[in-house]
Amino acid sequence: MLAEAVAGSEEGFAELMNQKAKELGLANSSFRNSTGWPDANQQMSCRDIATLARRLITDFPEYYKYDNEKSYKYNGIEQQNRNPLVQKGIADGLKTGHTDAGGYGLVASAQRAGRRVIVVANGMNSMKQRAEESERLLEWSFREFENVTLFTAGDTVESAKVWLGARPTVPMVGGKDLVLTMPRQWRRSAKIAVEYANPVQAPVLRGDTLGKLTVSGQGVPAMEVPLLADLPPATLADAGRLLARLTRAIKQVTGCPAVNVVLNDGPLAGQEVPHVHWHVVPRWPDDGRGYRFAPQAGTALGPLASSLATAWDKLDNDQ
Repeated sequence: MLAEAVAGSEEGFAELMNQKAKELGLANSSFRNSTGWPDANQQMSCRDIATLARRLITDFPEYYKYDNEKSYKYNGIEQQNRNPLVQKGIADGLKTGHTDAGGYGLVASAQRAGRRVIVVANGMNSMKQRAEESERLLEWSFREFENVTLFTAGDTVESAKVWLGARPTVPMVGGKDLVLTMPRQWRRSAKIAVEYANPVQAPVLRGDTLGKLTVSGQGVPAMEVPLLADLPPATLADAGRLLARLTRAIKQVTGCPAVNVVLNDGPLAGQEVPHVHWHVVPRWPDDGRGYRFAPQAGTALGPLASSLATAWDKLDNDQ
């Protein structure tokens, strides 16, 4: 009756279920009715069941707590929770199941020391086997695996050298906490690598993707995490330091006693000191700290380019 009230028919309600399944990322699920009774075209994978269980636990904690009740009484009749792991006090949910085609199954979850494990088992031959194998799987999960925090959102994973930047390096961060479930012996097989162009070319803005961190290894979930530039807002002091460094580099290459460096725009636009005329192009007013420089129109950069880059790099190393 509920399905018909919501969608007009049970078939219409099943279609709503399929649409919601896609939103939840249930890639291997197909629903044909609202009851869960067997149907040749109705199925869910173990992974999809685990995904749905996680959403139920995290999205509806005010209702999930009832899964941990060992019994309840209604109309004078006491009903027992059929989940054997809840009855033993080693799990706090979720549900048992049985069909002729699928055998005895169970989805269970437990939390210990802040770490939650979800177990999905199916195809057992009896309720006894279901209880025993599910408990073994749950205990194995806690015993053999652990949650590993590779870094938190603000941790500097690595600092990249910046070519022609206001600062010689830029810190790279993951932008979010990276917590992985790993085998307890993960350090023996895990391979963690950082990849990025070295040096990074200015301008660099806060939040720019500069590289990636890759995780791989036997028994280790393979993944790639983008590494982002972590820079506070640009300041007048940053622009001033850039002018000083650029002036020194040009003086070393050209031998000029004075160098004229001009900012095209921004808070220091128009500041200069005469002789060779260069333009520095910053990214104002947003929050990056990267800068480029280029000769004024009509001034040839020519063979000075490599010499100037060498002088700039030397200033980086001297700092």
